[in-house]
Amino acid sequence: MSEFDEKCGGEEWEVSSGAEQRAGEGEDSGGCGSERGKEVVVASGNGFKIATININGIRTSWTEFNGYILEHSPDILAVSETLVPPDQISKKCKVAGYRWIQAGNYRRGFGFLVKNMVGVEVLGKPKGSEAIFMKVFLSGGREIFLGGGYGAKHDKEFIKCLHEWVSSLQPSDTFILTGDFNARATDWDRKDNYNGRALREVLPLWGASVMNDKPTCYRSNGSSTVDLFITNEPELVLEHTVGGDVNSDHAPTLATLDVNGGAENGERVFEVLQYRKADWEMFQKLVTDGLDWKELKILVQCRLNGRWRRDTRTKLEKLMVKYIQLVKEAREAAVPKKTIKIATRKLSSARIGSSPLVGEGERLRC
Repeated sequence: MSEFDEKCGGEEWEVSSGAEQRAGEGEDSGGCGSERGKEVVVASGNGFKIATININGIRTSWTEFNGYILEHSPDILAVSETLVPPDQISKKCKVAGYRWIQAGNYRRGFGFLVKNMVGVEVLGKPKGSEAIFMKVFLSGGREIFLGGGYGAKHDKEFIKCLHEWVSSLQPSDTFILTGDFNARATDWDRKDNYNGRALREVLPLWGASVMNDKPTCYRSNGSSTVDLFITNEPELVLEHTVGGDVNSDHAPTLATLDVNGGAENGERVFEVLQYRKADWEMFQKLVTDGLDWKELKILVQCRLNGRWRRDTRTKLEKLMVKYIQLVKEAREAAVPKKTIKIATRKLSSARIGSSPLVGEGERLRC
């Protein structure tokens, strides 16, 4: 068992066979006979698109799902909650010009739908989580590492496995993580939950950012931002949008990448918060001084006296926004930052020619 496997709780991993790594070949080709046996072609041109969709049952949303693909033509789709087992989706949910790569573990169903012309190399699938990790080959000598999955609420192993996979990469590697992580944190959502707090803790260690700025899930009890797009190279993202009808309570997200831009030979600079060196007395004073106790007292009394007026919820929502901003400002003042510079490299065209696009794949690096 490798060091990576041990850190992931000793989970078993499936490393893809050559058939699954080939573009347009094998069972995951989506049943498109004209694509079988086609040579791998590296994605070309600007505007490489990665979509993230929680379809909430792909068979009941099949028409809308295909309509979204026809309209936006994403190069890769991270599809959560297909509700179709991995051994059936390639047969029952064929999409012309695409192939399915399914997670090794099945709970709600997660898979990448990849254009046949896009070269990818599957690095691994943890059997204990609904996740897939792979390498994507772009034009101009670029390659990115792409991980995705579906994280159930309070799934302690899911964020942990994402963290261990990112930790196994080289500092100069560009990576993207996407999918329905059920991770809510006030940095990108209006509330916190277990997955969100766990993710927020590791983001500074990765030097990565959540690109979402709008909710992705809409229900009767409110909206949430859970279908995330995370990268350690935000300058690679030309645009990140939310929207589209796929007959689900989740809205699709679409990230457009500048495959000829981003970091080349040079440096990537980012800041890390140093919580161990924080001035917590300053933090406490800033938060305490910023609290308006009269506002809070009025709200509490309204609830205790049973006089829950219609405008109370509106006031409470405004206070939440106000105090979240207060805590953030106190953190900025009390927690020092450290600037980290990491050398980056752009791959040469010679390396592309020697990349293992088909056949033998590079196994997970520890």
